[in-house]
Amino acid sequence: MDTLTRDGRRAWVCRLVFAVALLPAAPVPSLAADPATVATPRFQDGHPDLNGNWVGVTGSVSAVSYPSKSAPQGSIDVGMMSPERAAFALKQMQNTGAGHAAAAFADPTNVPVYKSAALQAKAAALWQDGSSADPVVACAQPGLPRVGAPLKIIQSAKELVFLYADQSGMVWRVIPTDGRGYRDRADPSFYGDAVGHWEGDTLVVDTRNFNDETWFGEYGYFHSDQMRVIERLTRHGRTLTWQATVEDPVVLARPWTHHAVEMTYSDEPLEEPLKCVPTGYVAGHHEQRVP
Repeated sequence: MDTLTRDGRRAWVCRLVFAVALLPAAPVPSLAADPATVATPRFQDGHPDLNGNWVGVTGSVSAVSYPSKSAPQGSIDVGMMSPERAAFALKQMQNTGAGHAAAAFADPTNVPVYKSAALQAKAAALWQDGSSADPVVACAQPGLPRVGAPLKIIQSAKELVFLYADQSGMVWRVIPTDGRGYRDRADPSFYGDAVGHWEGDTLVVDTRNFNDETWFGEYGYFHSDQMRVIERLTRHGRTLTWQATVEDPVVLARPWTHHAVEMTYSDEPLEEPLKCVPTGYVAGHHEQRVP
C-alpha cells in the first residue's frame, strides 16, 4: 500500500479511477462448485428468477471485496479489477509510466465511433484530462452503462429493483415489467427512465431520458441527452450475464456495445459503499493523462 502513496502514485491511480490495490479475492459463494451447472431457478411466472446478490468485476469501481485492514492513512481502497489485473497495472506503471499504463486498459477493438473527427477528438481529450474532466473522479454519478451490472436484484411480478454500491454512493433503479410505458413527466436524469420486458429467458431493459452529465465508458466516452441504453440480463444456473448497448443519434455513428460481464450468485450481503473523497493534486505530479 505504501508504494501507491509514495511519489504521488496513489493519487495517479485514484484519478484514473483504477484502484489497483492488491486485494484479496472476492468471497467464493459456497452454493456450488460450478455455478453454471446448477439448474436455473424460475420465478412464479416462469421467467428466470434473478433475485439475489451478484458479485463480479463491474462498474466504475466494483466494491466486491475489501482489504482486512485500512491503509496507514486510515483510508481503504476498493478494487475495480482482479488482483491479477491490478498487478498488471502496477507493472505497467513502473515500467512504462503512468500514461502508457492507462492506455493499456483501453480496448482498441471496442472504441465507440463518433459522427465526426471533432467529436472523436473530444472524447480523446476528455480521457487525457480525466483528472479534472471525469465526473466519477469528483465522486459524481457514473450513470449508464458505466455503473455496470446490478449487485443486487429484487424481483416481483410487476417490476425489478436494481441496487448498486458504487464509489459515488448507493444507486437504485426500478424496472417495470408489467407493460407500463415511459413516464410522461420524468425529468432527465443520470440513470434515465427504464422499461423492461422478457425475450425468452433474457430480461431486456430499455432506458431513455438521460441528462448529458455522465460518460457511458471509462475513456471519455461522452454522450448527449438523446442516448438510449439497452441492457440484457440472462441467468444460467448461478451465473448472471449482463451486457449493454449504447445508441446516441446525436453523437455516435453506430451503436456501441459494452463487453459482457459475468456475475456469480452469492450469499454475501451487499455492503454500503465507502465514502468517496476526491484526491487533491500532489505537488510536482503531472495530473493529466498523457500518451
